[in-house]
Amino acid sequence: DESQVALVGIGQRSNLTNSDIAVADQVTADFFRDFGLYPSGTEYQRFEASIERLEHLAIHVHVVGEREEDHWFPRAAPQSTDGREPCGVVRRSGKRLELDPDFWSYLERNSVPTPLGFLRRFHARPKAWDLATLVLYRTFAARHASVIPWSELRDQMGSEDQSRGG
Repeated sequence: DESQVALVGIGQRSNLTNSDIAVADQVTADFFRDFGLYPSGTEYQRFEASIERLEHLAIHVHVVGEREEDHWFPRAAPQSTDGREPCGVVRRSGKRLELDPDFWSYLERNSVPTPLGFLRRFHARPKAWDLATLVLYRTFAARHASVIPWSELRDQMGSEDQSRGG
């Protein structure tokens, strides 16, 4: 969904300012400009819904290599009594959007180039976006040629396709 695109936008704005904090108005303006969207009420509502989803998003990164590592963001999510308390990788504070500090630090240490012009082509197609970012990451991180088995690709993409491929 567009939450991934919004997260990239927040990350890019944070990267430009070298801070884990971005101004919401600037992120919104950048998002609409970068993706060629007309700033209508409907588009603002969709973007706002994306930010709200990010406020509740937790991310797990499992690294396989010389040693296996697991990273959880946010590291310790506060418990909510109603289940709706924002406790994800993005926090809102007035007109500021703040990336979880541990997540921001991880992104700085493990930055993967994401050419916006390339990703712009996929912003309205979530599965294509997922595949494009997976290929960008795997290409960037590769130390040698590797094959992604169908089973892992299906798990990564969350596909509901019943075909097992070949």
